[in-house]
Amino acid sequence: MRELSRRRFAVGFAPRRAGWWLLIASSLVGAGMVVWALLPGARMFPVAAIMGVVFTAPLVLGWWWLLRLPQLWNRVSGSGAIAAMAWGACAAAGIYALPANSALIAVLGQHAGIDASHQWGAALIAPFTEETSKALGIAVVLLAAGQRLRTPMDAALLGAF
Repeated sequence: MRELSRRRFAVGFAPRRAGWWLLIASSLVGAGMVVWALLPGARMFPVAAIMGVVFTAPLVLGWWWLLRLPQLWNRVSGSGAIAAMAWGACAAAGIYALPANSALIAVLGQHAGIDASHQWGAALIAPFTEETSKALGIAVVLLAAGQRLRTPMDAALLGAF
């Protein structure tokens, strides 16, 4: 039972670690970029924006509860989970996904046509940018936590957050 309750990847206040500063700075910059990208749409469609926030809160709480259950090998600490979620919601979305997806879909539109890029752009481009940002997120959280992956399940847990 002790194995199931053991926690890993705690990301506390660690200003001596470069990974900690990288996580904080990229999360703040990413949050700003997400707000900057979504604010015009929220102003144009305020009801949809409010509904998005209202429906996102229970979804986040449900995922938090589900992923915080004791895992088979380790349980990711609360601070590590928050760091991974901050990376995914802010840095991965704002710095990587939004700019890269739109730029690559525009390139696809130039070569495959506008209709093809509108129909297939997200399906073809998003896996490359999203999986790359997940891998970078795992690396940044590990740098901030100062721990190493012991099993592939450790990486899967961090990537899931």
